[in-house]
Amino acid sequence: MLRAAVPKARLGGAVLRGRLYCLLGVLWMGCAAEPELEGAALRAQAQELWQTRCATCHGLGGRGDGPTGRGLTPRPRDFTDAGWQAQADDGRLRRVIVEGGAALGLSAEMAANVDLEQRPAMVGALIEIVRGFAARAATQVGRDTK
Repeated sequence: MLRAAVPKARLGGAVLRGRLYCLLGVLWMGCAAEPELEGAALRAQAQELWQTRCATCHGLGGRGDGPTGRGLTPRPRDFTDAGWQAQADDGRLRRVIVEGGAALGLSAEMAANVDLEQRPAMVGALIEIVRGFAARAATQVGRDTK
C-alpha cells in the first residue's frame, strides 16, 4: 500500500535509511555493556581476573613478587605496605586499573584494562582485593608477634 503512495525514488531512500537505522540500533544494543555481576559471583570473577591479569606481576599475595614482576624495574607495587595503603585513594586506584600506569605517571609496565571502564563494580571488587592485602598482612604480623 505504501509503495503506491510514495514515489519509487523516495521509497528506496526511506527504506534504505530505515534499514540503516535499524541496523545501527541492533549494533548499539549489541555493544551495550552487559549487566554486572553482584555479590559472591562478582567477587569470584574479580578473584579470577586478579589471578589471570594482576598476580603475574603483583603476586597472588599482592607483594609485587609475581613471576613476571620479579624481573621488572621498578618492581610492581607491594599492596601489603600499610604506608602506601594509607595514602592511596580509591579514585586513583580505579584510574590506574583502567587507564594503566603510564597515564598517571607510574610505570608503563602497568597495563591498562580499558575493557573494565564500563564495569565499575568489577573495578571496585579489584580494589577490594588490593585493600584486603593490607588487612591480611596486618593479621599475619599480629600472629608473628605473639
